[in-house]
Amino acid sequence: ITNGKPVKSLLKQLPKAAADLTVYLPMVDSAAAVFKNDSEIRGLAFYFKAMEALGRNDTSVSNSNFRKALQEDADRPFLLDVYALQLVNQKRFQEAIYLFSRLIELGNTDGGRQYFNRGACHWNIGEKDAACSDLNAAYSNGYRDFNLDLLKQCAEGPQDRSGK
Repeated sequence: ITNGKPVKSLLKQLPKAAADLTVYLPMVDSAAAVFKNDSEIRGLAFYFKAMEALGRNDTSVSNSNFRKALQEDADRPFLLDVYALQLVNQKRFQEAIYLFSRLIELGNTDGGRQYFNRGACHWNIGEKDAACSDLNAAYSNGYRDFNLDLLKQCAEGPQDRSGK
């Protein structure tokens, strides 16, 4: 659905970012211990650990820490957004749909980008009606960073996406 250049650019930067985060993890852990009754601080500590693991390509540890971060601070838009994008990268579209939906419920549509992201997930699992609804919402909210031919396909009605 998209050319993926922004995602690929970000992924190239992750190893350096992970190395940078490794330096700060002891301080983050210390802050989380001091502010042990502050779920926001604990959530941020898990977020930093998730990002550090992501930079090392350890998706299992990263996913686990993202889930822990969201247990601490479930309505933090950047946590939802980054984890949802990670799930998309792992082709775990159904889980990503849930997180993008939560962002939209919170009013964080980011100029229609969250509708696009959710629509792309629906498209990838063959849910064309839901995808088209979201793609139209993305466009209506000002998001234009996708192939507009998709909207034409939406207007054409049901079709076989298997390529047959």
